[in-house]
Amino acid sequence: MKTRLYPICCILLLAASCKPKDQRIVDHEKHITTLPAGDAKFLALKDTAQKYMDEFITGFKINGHNDNYAFTIKSNYSDKEINEHMWSAPIAFTNGVFTCVFVDSAYNVQNVKTGDTVRVNQKDIEDWTIYNYSDNTQRGYFSEKYLRGE
Repeated sequence: MKTRLYPICCILLLAASCKPKDQRIVDHEKHITTLPAGDAKFLALKDTAQKYMDEFITGFKINGHNDNYAFTIKSNYSDKEINEHMWSAPIAFTNGVFTCVFVDSAYNVQNVKTGDTVRVNQKDIEDWTIYNYSDNTQRGYFSEKYLRGE
């Protein structure tokens, strides 16, 4: 009986060790999450945001200047070797490019400050939100749970 269980145990241990480790580092106090470059789950969530980008653009064109709605987009900001994925609020959309006000707080990137005007290409958007104050509903926000460590 022992000899039959040994190969099965070895296979189970091997299978368990092949599972990729979660390399996220979540700092709940600062509300930031550090991800390894090329994080597959984050990239899949970006693909989801891109898949539904037409919904965001249509909503922005219709309600972008309506005070009952808030629109935000997440994209990567780089400063030398440092990358942070942060939020901005679009104020215009022309030829696939959003003109935005940067509304996040950078921790390490030094070349962008809250309130700066930034431009974000549609294809570079990693996540987006549409918040409707009238009925307290939100669309988008695909990466929220993953980045909070859930």
